[in-house]
Parts: sequence; C-alpha cells; structure tokens
Amino acid sequence: MPFARIAAVLSLGRLLTLTILGGVVYLGFVAGPFGGLGPGDFSPETVAEREVAFWQATRAREEFGAFVNAVRLQREQHRYSWFRALEAGFYTTRAALTFQGLHSRYERVLPDLETAAGVQKAWTKADLDPSAVARAELNWWVTRRLPHLSTLDQVAPLIERDYELRYRLRPGAASDAAARRAEAALLFDASDVDPNLPAITRLLTASYQSLRRTLVRTDAAGD
Repeated sequence: MPFARIAAVLSLGRLLTLTILGGVVYLGFVAGPFGGLGPGDFSPETVAEREVAFWQATRAREEFGAFVNAVRLQREQHRYSWFRALEAGFYTTRAALTFQGLHSRYERVLPDLETAAGVQKAWTKADLDPSAVARAELNWWVTRRLPHLSTLDQVAPLIERDYELRYRLRPGAASDAAARRAEAALLFDASDVDPNLPAITRLLTASYQSLRRTLVRTDAAGD
C-alpha cells in the first residue's frame, strides 16, 4: 500500500477516534439527559429517591454520598448536563453540609445557594433571580429546623414561595406539591434514628408528580 494511502487511512482513523471521543464528551458533559429537557420532563420517582438519599447522607455528614446524590438529583430534576449537575451539586452539597452544623448566622450558606440557583438560571435561560431563590430556599430550611415553627402550616407556604420564584409560577399553583414535600421533610426530621423512608419517599413522589403536572400545564399555557 503506498505511503500516501496509509497516511490517509491513519488520518481517517484518527478523525473517527476524535469524533467518537468528542461525541462521548458531548453526551457526558454538555448534553442534558435523554427524555426531554423541559422543566416537567423529570421522573418524580427518581427525583424523590435521590432527594431522600441526599437527606440521609447530609444528616450523616457523608460528604461524598451527599455530593453524589446531589449531582444525580440536580441532573434529573433540572435536566442538566453532567457538567452543570456537578457544578450545582457541589454548591448545593456545601450549603447543606454547612447548614447542618450551624445554629445561628444561617445566611452564611446564601452564597452557595445563590450560585446553585445561578446554574439553573444559566441552563434554563429562565427569568429568575438567583438571590431571591436562594433566600426563599434558606427560609424554609431554617423554619423546618426551628421547633416552634416546624409545622406543615409554616413550612409548606415557604416551599411554595421557593417554587414560585424558581419556576416563575402563579401564587397557589404549586401549593399541593409544596404541602406534600413539607410533610415528607417534617416526617424525615421527626426521627433522628430510623425515619420511615418508604412513607417519606411516597410523599416526595406524590409531591413531584404534582409539581410536574403544574410545570407542564404552565409550559403549555405559555405563562
């Protein structure tokens, strides 16, 4: 085989290899997950399972477990690329683990929560205010922790406000989803040793099913 022909074959092989590698990198780190990239395209069951796992790892101060579950949760819920999920997962995990050890000055976690919300804004091109979203999320985290305020009537409206700001929803649109998530969170908090994980997961699944219906309706209506 002439040298020029061999060189052409080798160049073609190198090009194919680079193309395949480029495709792997794109699918792994740039592209979002399969199944749609809309705000309501997540699996409620998967999101619920990963949120419970994240709560468990955070409570146990398992940094690696919390991070892995945060990344998987962010990718599924917000339809991120792996790169964006890693970024959002890092800041979410650091905020949650820091918050776990705080008893005052909770606003110390706001920069991380704001950065995580900023990832959502950049990825979705949504008209949201990362600072307001971060504050709304921290409000229900703190209220959930305080014994005299940690009730369904107190926590649910704060989660609802988080959803309204995060997804640009009308007031009341996510009240059912917020109430079920608050109930799941409070049930998890009620036991430090052996929380009823199946019941908590069922509540979260119902919450995310309700949220998905709301997001799909809102998207279809163009609100």
